[in-house]
Amino acid sequence: MQLEIGEFFDSFDDALRAVVKALGGYKAVGVRMRPELPMEQAKDWVRHCLDASRRERFTPDQVLWLLREARQVGFHAAMDFLAADTGYQASPVDVQAQVQSIEASIASTLEDLNRRVAHLTKLRERAAG
Repeated sequence: MQLEIGEFFDSFDDALRAVVKALGGYKAVGVRMRPELPMEQAKDWVRHCLDASRRERFTPDQVLWLLREARQVGFHAAMDFLAADTGYQASPVDVQAQVQSIEASIASTLEDLNRRVAHLTKLRERAAG
């Protein structure tokens, strides 16, 4: 879900409301975030967390969860708002490419380590002999 042309957010709460909508609404998000609560109570909890006149607020970890879940459904507008509002530039990262890059780096490092261990072993054999 992407923003419609001309749609913008006045606040981060507005951006998070759009995330909740992209994730299926208050009820769908509520039962995923607060499975220990009855469905209606979980739905109300999400709604209250996004109501500036209420005391309930999402924790930073819960906000991160919402942003991660939004990314999973292709909704990036809230992260874009957060980045723009704080003077950063946001762009989705290809996690699979990161995994492959790290795996390749580890494999290369292991090959180098194995060569060094073999060389050390030869040196120790010469020194002992």
